[in-house]
Amino acid sequence: MKRLTSTLFNLLIILTLFSCNKEEIAPQTGDLVIAFPYTAQLNGVPYYLFTEGIWTTPIRSATPLREGTMPSAASASTGGKARIEFKNLNAGNYVFVLGSNNWSVQVTAGQNTEVFK
Repeated sequence: MKRLTSTLFNLLIILTLFSCNKEEIAPQTGDLVIAFPYTAQLNGVPYYLFTEGIWTTPIRSATPLREGTMPSAASASTGGKARIEFKNLNAGNYVFVLGSNNWSVQVTAGQNTEVFK
């Protein structure tokens, strides 16, 4: 009887250990790639990424979330196409600004979003 109780107790411990599931944490951020034809006029042109909320306000005094400058070697190294990558963005809507152009883009958590213009 003692052996049966011991065996059942051990079996209960083993089942308890294997039945515990670790809860997976859903990703909160995503990546964004914006691709477009590169021309010599874009050499050195600054680009900016704003959250949609900041971009739509009447007074745009806030600094951009991310910014940079178009490299001059983009046309030679990528066959005339430019690619700008933004990593670890919170899911949501953004506005990408390049010179006088602006594009609305959306980032989905856990995904790599590619936008071609």
